[in-house]
Amino acid sequence: MNIIEDRKFKILLSIVDEYINTGNAISSDLIFTKYPDLNISSATIRNEMVKLENERYIEKAYKSAGRIPTTKGYKFYIENFSIDDYSLTTIRDKIDKIFSKRSINIEEMIEGALKIINKATNTFLITKEENNNYFVEDLKLYKINKKKAMIVAVSSSGKLYNEEINIENFSFKNIENSFKIISQRLIGTRISEVKEKSSLISELVIKKLRFVEEKFKVFIENLIMSLFPNEEKYYGINSLVNVSTLKEKAQLEKIFEMIENKTIWDLLDSHSETLIKNKEKNLTISFDFDQLKDISIISKILKLDNNDFKKVTIIGPKNQDYKKILAMINILDENIKN
Repeated sequence: MNIIEDRKFKILLSIVDEYINTGNAISSDLIFTKYPDLNISSATIRNEMVKLENERYIEKAYKSAGRIPTTKGYKFYIENFSIDDYSLTTIRDKIDKIFSKRSINIEEMIEGALKIINKATNTFLITKEENNNYFVEDLKLYKINKKKAMIVAVSSSGKLYNEEINIENFSFKNIENSFKIISQRLIGTRISEVKEKSSLISELVIKKLRFVEEKFKVFIENLIMSLFPNEEKYYGINSLVNVSTLKEKAQLEKIFEMIENKTIWDLLDSHSETLIKNKEKNLTISFDFDQLKDISIISKILKLDNNDFKKVTIIGPKNQDYKKILAMINILDENIKN
């Protein structure tokens, strides 16, 4: 990168920093005033901002003379800022202190660290267990009484899942026969594939039993999908409500609807416009979702001591503080590995 290009991109980094800090559109005069260390004249900053706009790193803000970063601008920022220059000594000390308490288990330590991260970043954070490496080892059905039965599912990790089901609207004999088919089809299947197999298996059950009602198919499909529930935890669910850059109420309503219906994970899995994908660090940052144009989502998969995995997902505005968030996630990841 030559000196002129270097100057232009230093200005871009300053624009994104300022927009993250304030949420307001950025003018050349503001950059000149607040970033004297750039040692660039106001006229030169103005000219460089024109180039950045022509190259689609920044764009004119709605109803403002200033400029805001584009997706391309955020991508450059995330790939080029320096985390080492960001001071997080207090946060590091707090997270290090939690992990020094070896008397508590890894899950409790991670939960404590995530509460610190959530409070420091004021973002909405979700965690979910990732069971991609585990299989369905065993399935059992027990009748409790005329109205209720209990399903016990066991994963190859040794974890047990209990689910009580209401059976009063159906013949227990039909449920029992159905469960035999379900067991035959699911034992040995990856837990991550159980959900997608639910519809096919319920169709098979209907064909085998033939005389059962259509609503029984729905019952069986829901039963299969409930076998290995994802254990999700939410932190700071109301933090998005007061974010100034989330102007459209419909976006917030859409997020909360997706969380309630547990389709937020489907959105991430199917999204093709991932901004950053670092396989080595198990990290993705995604932008430009349909109906969620002002949102960005950071996802990090943490590898735990016992070879389990936990996905941490941080949902925030496009101008969330990536430096701070990624630095904190790195601190958490370092403590887990150590």
